[in-house]
Amino acid sequence: MLDRTMLLDVLSVLCTNATSAPAPEPVVWPWKKLRQSRGWSQLEVFRRLSKVAADEGVRLPEWATFKRNLCRWESGSVTVSPFYEGLLGRLFGLPGFTADETIELCYWCGRPGCQWCPTNRCPDPLNQQCQCRGCIATRADEAELAVA
Repeated sequence: MLDRTMLLDVLSVLCTNATSAPAPEPVVWPWKKLRQSRGWSQLEVFRRLSKVAADEGVRLPEWATFKRNLCRWESGSVTVSPFYEGLLGRLFGLPGFTADETIELCYWCGRPGCQWCPTNRCPDPLNQQCQCRGCIATRADEAELAVA
């Protein structure tokens, strides 16, 4: 006769797809331990990360906003976005985050991986002779306003 525990074990085996391997858990870096192991305050992380971000051509949000995000990342209540994970990885010298890896930022809006701006904005906004559809439409609109 099977007791309750054994029966639940058998049922869990029968109900599980044994052929598929479990998905690997994403790496969660212990941001707070990394910071504390270096003796850095959260403000020091902000200062140093601002320099890393500036090297990438990015500006971090204001201190209060960044502090709120850092607290969430350190507590594990929020997962760090790939963008910030890249910056933090470079700051802390984590494996897989080298200085050679650059973050592709949109020329116009500064967001990483933006797909909207390159297809909908002028590639050379300072060029008065540009023939992209955005510039042609803008000049047509300006001509209509001038006539009216």
